Formats: sequence, structure tokens, C-alpha cells
Amino acid sequence: MKSRPRESRSLWMVLFFLLASLAAGTSFAATCNASPRLNSSFIEGYYPSDWTTGQWDTTYANLKNACITNLIIQYTAQSDPNIMITYYPPGSAVSALGFTQGSSTDVLGNALTRGDADGVSVVIGLQLNETEWWSNAGNAAWLDNQLKIAKALAQDIASRYGSHPSFVGWYLPFEVDNCQLQSLTDQQTFVDHFLGPLTKSLNAAKSNAKIYMSPVFDGVPGDGCGSISAWSTEWKNMFQRLKSSSNYGNLNVITQQDGVGALLNQTSGLASIYSALKNAITMYDPSVVLWSNTEVYSDPNNPNPMPLKTVVADMKAVAPYVSGYTSFTYAEYYSPQFVNSAYSATYANYLSSGSVESSAPTAPWNLSARSAGSRTRKINLAWTAATDNIGVVAYKVFRNGSLVNTIYAGLTGGPTTNYTDSGLTRGTTYTYQVSAFDAAGNISSQSNSASATAN
Repeated sequence: MKSRPRESRSLWMVLFFLLASLAAGTSFAATCNASPRLNSSFIEGYYPSDWTTGQWDTTYANLKNACITNLIIQYTAQSDPNIMITYYPPGSAVSALGFTQGSSTDVLGNALTRGDADGVSVVIGLQLNETEWWSNAGNAAWLDNQLKIAKALAQDIASRYGSHPSFVGWYLPFEVDNCQLQSLTDQQTFVDHFLGPLTKSLNAAKSNAKIYMSPVFDGVPGDGCGSISAWSTEWKNMFQRLKSSSNYGNLNVITQQDGVGALLNQTSGLASIYSALKNAITMYDPSVVLWSNTEVYSDPNNPNPMPLKTVVADMKAVAPYVSGYTSFTYAEYYSPQFVNSAYSATYANYLSSGSVESSAPTAPWNLSARSAGSRTRKINLAWTAATDNIGVVAYKVFRNGSLVNTIYAGLTGGPTTNYTDSGLTRGTTYTYQVSAFDAAGNISSQSNSASATAN
């Protein structure tokens, strides 16, 4: 979400799907016994831009195997100055604003048609503006223009797709955080020029559709953001403003991002963040439902699936304050369409047993290290694979005791069992070890040591 790993991976992940879908036949159905568990998932708008209806069926089957029956399409348009595109065929009013279709398929039509058939409810996001939103959240003129765009999109989408039973809600992609809107003036400007009139318009466009938002608290020291108490006050002010006018509509679901995958928060700090937002909701608009938007990726700079132990710990930390869990994003980071099937199998095991499996992989063994050749400044490593009760998903390679790289598995099977360490100093001897870990986050002991001299 706020970390926006999507930009750095948009092209390769779309291409990766073409290969991944070939391996998606393996699924891991689970009983839905565990608590807490995910009941929803986001998916980014570009992600399914070229999917066939069969690929939507596969996606929905994988979600339902994970006991997920709600999908939030994060955005269906991009309104950045140089990227004015939709992921469905825009009507004349939207086209007149400068939008063209940026997808090869009708993402909304396919998502909703297959949602109707497959029993998955769909929440439709409006526009995303990555380049301007973060510095314009309190800018009345900018908000007025984005409100105009959002209303046009909503009217277009409602008239075209509103009859689909699976169309259950709207999502507002602009992510409010504690770094923006710190003043009362900016908070009121955001409500008066965007949130208030837009919710009213969305209520009218489709009366039975709920409205979702997904704010985030940035807990990184030095980022210049407001405190947890200021976060609560910010939302109290905005709820109070929303309730102050009959010209404003109703906000229904807030899916607070936990920020752990984005490296904005740690599990230990989540309770106080969610408690603060829950306090604001209870005081000014108890009709609003609070969910957790649980991040299931780790490290926005090099996103990979988060170990399930951390995912479950994050859900449990906020359980006293929320009534549901969506994810950013099971459909992309845990689905067997895109990542090694050990992740979905491990999650299925958790759903059925109620606990995260704790069996660590065996240690990799027979590690060898050899110079890659004269004047290469490289050392080649090879080892015998570790084993695990569900599956090894990655190896960590250590040089002289420090982590050098993490090697992740592909769609099927384990990760590669070799690595070339490069950029070394000629004539220097290096010592290596390797450890394995599984989708739950269980880590093996280290392999034997192996040394070699770079040439």
C-alpha cells in the first residue's frame, strides 16, 4: 500500500503470470477453522489487465481455497498527469476527461462476471494518483479536480456494472496517513473537498454498496509524522466533519494498514495504533467497521511473501480492535499462481489446524566453495538441498557470518542450490554457510562451512 511495491514490479509480475498460470493447477483447500484469518484480499488494478475469464476463475478458486470470498480491486484508473488510463472501457464522460483504456481486457467486467458465477464479492476502487496525492491531500483545488474524476468514474462504473450481484462496494485509493493532514484546516479541507461529497455521490450511485478506505500510520522515527494520539484526533476531526453536513455520505469500512511489510511499523506497536483509530470510530461514528489490512509481503524494496508466523502474529496483535481482515495482498503474494505453492499450503495448514506449523527444515549440507576462475573475483557455491515437511522456500547465504543474499524458490520445487558470489577482493579467502527457511518462517541450522580464495 503506502510502500507501493507495485511500481517496481508491475511489468515483470504481469509477464510472470503468464508462466505462473500454467502451474496454478495445484491448490490446497482448507477448512476455515483458524481465528484470526483473512476474509478478503486486495489486488492491484494493473495486475489482471490481460487475464482471461479462465484466469479469473483460477484466481477465485485459489482465494476460496484460502477461505477468502471478498476481493478489493485497489484501483481501476490512474489519474497521474502522464498516466490517464482505465482498466475497463471508459464511457464518454470519462474519456472526455482524458482517459483511455490501458488494459487489453475489461478488468471490471471479467472480475464481476466471474465473481457472480464463482461466489466472490468484489469491491471496486476508483482512481489512483501516485505522483501528486502525497503532497496535495490538503490542497482544495487539487482535491476538487480529483473529486470530479472520481464522480465521473463512479457514475460510469455504476451505470455499466451496477447490476452485478458481486459488486458490493467502492474503494477510495487515496491513502490517508499521519504525515499528511496534520492540521485541522487540512483535515476539514480533505473532507469538504473530497471525502464528504464523494461518499454522498457514491451512496447515490449504488445505494447498497459499502465504501472502503485504507489509511496507514507511519511509525518510523524522523519521518515528521504525527503521534498516535494525533492520529486518533485526526480521525475524530474527520468523522465529526463528515457527520456535520447532510451533503456528506457514509463511510462504512476502514481497513487500517498494519504497515509491517512496508517497514513502517512492528508487530509490537500495532495494538496502540489500532486502539487509537478504534477510539475515534467509537466516539464519533460507531457504525463504521474497522478491519485490518494485513500486509503479507516483506520489504517494499524487494517484495517477497512474508513468513506466515509474522502474518498471524500481526493479525492477533490487532484482534481486539477489528472485526475482519483483508490483505495486501494474498491474491499476489500468497497465491500459488504467483509464488511457490508452499505458501498457500502452509496457510491452508494453519486454517485447518489453528496454529502455524513449527517444523524447521533440515540444514543444507555438503556445501562447497570454489573460485570461479582467474581474474573473475567470484566464488561459486553449491550445496545439497534441505528438506521440510511442507517445503523449503528460500536459502540464506552468509559470507564471513554476514548475510549476502536470500535465494527464493520459483513456483514449484525448492530454490536453486547454487550461488555465485561476485565483486570480491582478489587474493582474499572467504568462508560461507547456508541456511534454509520455509513459508512459515521456520529457519534451519546452518550448513557446514566452506572456504575459497577469490582470484
